[in-house]
Amino acid sequence: MTTLSRQTHQFLPILAAIPLLIAASARADGPYTAISIDSLTCSTGSFIVKGETAIITCEASDEDTVACAVVDDDLTFSFTATGGTTGDLDYPDENDPNKVTIPWTADCAVGTYTITVTVDDVPNQVDDTAATTQSVTVQVVDIDYVKVRRKDATSDPFDTAAEIVAGGYGSDIHSAQVAVKIAPVPAGTYSIPVPVTLSGADAAPLTTTNAKLTSGTTIIQDGSGTGTLTITNTNSSAGERIVCLVSSNVVKSCGISAGGRSATIDFVWDNQEGDEFAVPPFFLPGIGDDCTFTCRTQDGTPIKGHTMLWETASVSLDCYEWNTTTGDETYTVGDYGRDATLPFALDIDDFVAYTGGSESPDGVYSKTHTVSDYFDFFEDNGSWVWQEALVVDYGFSASDDNVYGE
Repeated sequence: MTTLSRQTHQFLPILAAIPLLIAASARADGPYTAISIDSLTCSTGSFIVKGETAIITCEASDEDTVACAVVDDDLTFSFTATGGTTGDLDYPDENDPNKVTIPWTADCAVGTYTITVTVDDVPNQVDDTAATTQSVTVQVVDIDYVKVRRKDATSDPFDTAAEIVAGGYGSDIHSAQVAVKIAPVPAGTYSIPVPVTLSGADAAPLTTTNAKLTSGTTIIQDGSGTGTLTITNTNSSAGERIVCLVSSNVVKSCGISAGGRSATIDFVWDNQEGDEFAVPPFFLPGIGDDCTFTCRTQDGTPIKGHTMLWETASVSLDCYEWNTTTGDETYTVGDYGRDATLPFALDIDDFVAYTGGSESPDGVYSKTHTVSDYFDFFEDNGSWVWQEALVVDYGFSASDDNVYGE
């Protein structure tokens, strides 16, 4: 009994020391690290166009040692700005409470603004350090102008409206140059994303080609919508960058806008005044004649590269029918359009054939026209009937049916 008692008394002081060790361990927590703002970025970089919205992203951390374990504190974020408007705080990654975003709208005057974030511990956690702050500076610029001109009209000044030829072909006459200028122009190195919006640029019905805003082989915007045109100190002259709008198969207006400035491009097709067709004064049936169609813009620039559709639009006929058995005769003189019902169940396309054809560098398209009269002699219910339809004159058209509106 005495030996067992002595062993028991020796063990009890050891048990009593365990709470003391735990308490000593709690007092020895650490090290406590300062709150760290790992990154603070603006989605538009160091510049933004007036009226646009950027996303400010902040990532922070605060790793402390508690009870020999590393604890990553949850943090609080608050933002202030010297101008513009901040929106609602967002946590884009639900698994990362220490990464936040907030929209900032540059609805302020041109100038330089500072957006500041303050990061602190969540209350009731390990509040071991003071809050920390960091700032990002953004310069607000405006759009001085958006101007346009036909791409091949390089001697003409840029303006807020221009005309280019519809059709979607590759020549410069079917494209426009678009000039966008910022103000003020920053000194030194700069890279400014400029949202540019196209309206009315979608393909027209029965066509597939949108109007496209391009820079070289890079498409900035295809069809109606907003794309980003980046203006840098290396691709612009005094803050002005010139890009290209490629025609679509439409005959309507396409609007181009950026930062409250806008310009308009009208798609036209054969805007020449005066005589467009050169035709012989008369024709002989069965003998081909060359007819030409001149296609130019208002200022005389040739419209080339199109495949013309030639067709008869109207025809004037002298018709005669004689029943040789009964002796009955019928004379008919009339003008007939494409939708009219012709005598003798004929079709308007039976009278003129269009063959050959060429295009000159001057935008002159030619085609050979050959007129044919109609003659027939046949038996009808025991009677022999003679029919003839002689062409007095005809009208024709030349068009490109790949261009909406012809």
